[in-house]
Amino acid sequence: ILPRRKNVKRIDPRYFLNETVNRLDEREGETAEDVAARLKNMPASFRGSAVNDFLNMRDGSTEMARHYPHVQDLAAFASDVLELLGES
Repeated sequence: ILPRRKNVKRIDPRYFLNETVNRLDEREGETAEDVAARLKNMPASFRGSAVNDFLNMRDGSTEMARHYPHVQDLAAFASDVLELLGES
């Protein structure tokens, strides 16, 4: 008799070889409208963390500044994106 396994569901990692994670691959020159449109198309599981990043940016965080080198006022940019998403 074989011992009973606790974790019987196993997912084969090869199933995910062609999957890509839609991360925040920001592009230089993106407008707030472009960013909001991209975030609206993200899966909900990733969108929540991206919205949190913009909430933090609106509150003064400069953590995402390297992704948006073309933006002078990060807080205003984040506010615009959040407003377009309906998250303000």
